[in-house]
Amino acid sequence: TTEIYTLSLHDALPIWVYCPKRVPFELPKVIDNVLQTLHSICIHKKITISNKCKCNSPDNCTVFGEKFLIEDMLLNIVKNAVEASVDGSVVEVTSYVLSDYSYISVTNSGIIDEKVSRKIFTKYFSYGKEHGTGLGTYSARLIAKSHGGDISFSVSSENKTIFLITLPLPSNDKDANVAECHDKNVK
Repeated sequence: TTEIYTLSLHDALPIWVYCPKRVPFELPKVIDNVLQTLHSICIHKKITISNKCKCNSPDNCTVFGEKFLIEDMLLNIVKNAVEASVDGSVVEVTSYVLSDYSYISVTNSGIIDEKVSRKIFTKYFSYGKEHGTGLGTYSARLIAKSHGGDISFSVSSENKTIFLITLPLPSNDKDANVAECHDKNVK
């Protein structure tokens, strides 16, 4: 069952914190769905998406969480990379596993301005989009964090922007994970 908890912050209005269901799904299939969704915008901008899965086996790229939320998170990040890319360039999506985490890196040419980088995960902050809501990277990070992961970004020496999504691999003790989510969110 899905559990929702209420927090109170300095006697402000309640804040609802969501603990996702821990359902297994294959990450490469979700990435493929995201790329299919973005197919028409990629054709319009002549963007090529390089999709590399560096998992040894399908079991090695199994993530636990809510598939539709993870897909929405990825869609926001990959769509931003496509929209920020120069026509005719390449966006790289690479998934791999190290230790106890699955990683998805999304790389595009170009760099994020320093002023923008300070606010990139801020609610309602939008840059370079006429009708942007400012909720894309904000909600993507919330989704990653609610699943026990995170999103960060960096700029490479080759003038590329790299968003790195980190998601924990399944634990043997699912009940402990639900309790851990509850403990983190209720304090």
